[in-house]
Amino acid sequence: MPFTDDGYEKLTEDEIYDRLRNKFEAKLGKTVEPGDLVSQQLRAEAETLAENQEEAMQRVYKSAYLADAEGKNLDKLAQYIGLTRREAVPATGLIEFSRDDIPTTSYTVPKNSKIQTRGSSPIEFVTTNQTTLAYIDGFEDNLNAWEGDKADFSRVQAGALTESYSLEVPATDAVALQTVRKDYKVGTTFNLDFAPSSDSITSFKFGMNDADNYHELIVDTSSGDIHLRTVVDGTEDALSTEVVAVPTGTASHVELDWSLYDDLRATIYESSARTTKVGEATLAYEPEWNTGAFEIESNDGVATALVDEVATSVVTASIRGINGGVHTNVGPDTITVATSGLTGIENITNPVPTGDLSFVDRNLSPLILGQEREDDEDLRQRAFENSSIGGAASLSALKTILSEVAGVQSVTVKRNREDTVDGDGRPPHCYEPIIYGGLHGDIAQALHDTASVDSNDVAGYAGNEVTYDIESPATGQTETYRWSEPIEVQLDVTLDLVVDENYVGDTSVQSMVVEYIGGTDIDGSQLGGLANGEDVYEAVLAGKLVDPAETGIWEVDSLTIDDNSDGSDDTTTTASGADVYAVTDDKVAVTDARDGSITVNTTLK
Repeated sequence: MPFTDDGYEKLTEDEIYDRLRNKFEAKLGKTVEPGDLVSQQLRAEAETLAENQEEAMQRVYKSAYLADAEGKNLDKLAQYIGLTRREAVPATGLIEFSRDDIPTTSYTVPKNSKIQTRGSSPIEFVTTNQTTLAYIDGFEDNLNAWEGDKADFSRVQAGALTESYSLEVPATDAVALQTVRKDYKVGTTFNLDFAPSSDSITSFKFGMNDADNYHELIVDTSSGDIHLRTVVDGTEDALSTEVVAVPTGTASHVELDWSLYDDLRATIYESSARTTKVGEATLAYEPEWNTGAFEIESNDGVATALVDEVATSVVTASIRGINGGVHTNVGPDTITVATSGLTGIENITNPVPTGDLSFVDRNLSPLILGQEREDDEDLRQRAFENSSIGGAASLSALKTILSEVAGVQSVTVKRNREDTVDGDGRPPHCYEPIIYGGLHGDIAQALHDTASVDSNDVAGYAGNEVTYDIESPATGQTETYRWSEPIEVQLDVTLDLVVDENYVGDTSVQSMVVEYIGGTDIDGSQLGGLANGEDVYEAVLAGKLVDPAETGIWEVDSLTIDDNSDGSDDTTTTASGADVYAVTDDKVAVTDARDGSITVNTTLK
């Protein structure tokens, strides 16, 4: 076959014809004349071989080497070293839904609502979360939407506000009403009608994550000031004070913009028409939390104020392109069309460019840039960069191959490439696979089939040592393979939840806990969760549970993680303030949904 230093060079039709003619003449001792029947038959055969066999042979050759392989053949070779082709990525972004008039009823935009740019070839996106333009309360019937110091507040008919009933904020210092609903999201603009008295001091807290973390507008008619501030961990983090002559004894309107992409903003208008501005305060900030309640508080014992028609006029949803590619990176204010009717929504726009990593989505994660599917050239280059010289499998390749072994739930590889012993006692130039789950024989075979990351495999430095012998069919010699198994730490988890009538049930919650941590599910199946050495974060677990729309869970009131069944909480607090159950490299956290390890207590909100 025509192999050269440059690979397989396919024969041309003429070269194949010459070879066939020479073979024919040598075998039969006859001369093939141009144009005769034999010549025509040989020419037809040469043409067929050139178009089929030679083409196929070249493709087969190329498919075996990274430098030449293409398409699916390149995908297969890349997978062998632990890589997969990067598919096209859709851009993510933000979409605002709003009304010109303040809503007097709530309007919900469902998850997966389709929106698009204008034009004959629109670019389509979907919302990735549900959001609601909420009418919070007009105080016509009761105070059921609120909790707190209800006995200190009154519904009154007389006063400057035009509705039948208004809420009277009392002349009692430090009493407050907070919305029962705690899941208003960043990217919301709150509105309310407001009629303060002379010398009243009233505050409106929004994005109130808890008692120590919130944004607040304080309207002080006694001094003629408004104060916009952010409180973080109980300490005032930022403050903006403006001199504003807020009208007293007459109706005005307050708008509070809890923005995802701009400054905090508090604006006071002469009326709910929002045509004439009385004053404004802005405050630069970076969102540190994305969920919170709304609160009305009296800050003095001298004068009262009236509040009415509390609602949201702007809400924000996260969006994702329906198809991947750079075309999903679009500029601001270009996504303005809903492909299906959205009741009550009058305005739609994307306030920032999609795919712009300098902005975050509604979960405070950076936006994702839309990208094309990785082509052969880029995948080939990445494969070369990822491969080790000398035939040894790369670290990522070894982890990928071991992860594909049936039953393996997590793989970590510790490597010492130095000439000295490392901090854990591993000898020079070695690697230690730490593998959780899977049959020993299958794991040893995978190690046997994969070239080592470095010269020696060791075990027992991060878990329990495992050895397994494999006989090489090529040499007949027995080789011993070593790896470590992390020690299981059985955790008892106790949850106190605030739920509503749509609560998914205790067994579903127990399964969700196992899905995050790992261990035994309700049906007895083993679920891979955290890898060895991965800490259990209370906030992450709570975040997977709290979703009123999906799980009926409003709050994780308390969470206890116990590793020795003594009923005490064995979590610690990191330097950054996160509550975690710390797990060392030689251990893996697990729990069991069937044996009483996960206790769920519920309280209706």
